[in-house]
Amino acid sequence: MYHLTSLLLTYNIDATDGEMGKIKDIYIDDNDWKIRYAIVDTRKWLPERKVLLPPDIFIGVNTEKEAMEVEYDKNTIKNSPPVPEGTDLTRDKENQLFNYFGWTRYWPDDVILSGEKRPLGRVGSNEEEWYERIANPVYDADEEELIRQHRDNNLRSYEEIMQARVHGKNGKLGKVANFIYDMIGM
Repeated sequence: MYHLTSLLLTYNIDATDGEMGKIKDIYIDDNDWKIRYAIVDTRKWLPERKVLLPPDIFIGVNTEKEAMEVEYDKNTIKNSPPVPEGTDLTRDKENQLFNYFGWTRYWPDDVILSGEKRPLGRVGSNEEEWYERIANPVYDADEEELIRQHRDNNLRSYEEIMQARVHGKNGKLGKVANFIYDMIGM
């Protein structure tokens, strides 16, 4: 079943033992435009902390109750590695979360680095395209693009994406209005 992300941001998150909070934001991977995390506002019982939940732990959407159901209890979430409010999500923090919960990492196409931190190759397909994209980022990219390429991850906030303008080959097309996601394909 398809859902609008704008509606998802109004839903509660229900753990196996009760309500955890509301979805505050969504992190979307700007490489493949998949939802990577729902950010849950848990200020009532877990203040000053972001709770990040990947979509594959959601076991259902209850549109009548306006709630997303997850497969964990509140205590498991409470004891997870903290991601403090106001901090960026780094790969190190993501790895801590993945290790705690036993989640599968979503970045299987990581780069294999040499001792000098130079790429030896990429695990996965389409290696030529990847090398073409990073061929000479210092000389080919503007400053904003360089910052984007050197981040730990390619996660963008839903709020950030909603401010984006869409351009086609012949000029402006408009602005991003919403996303549609499939609960099964999340």
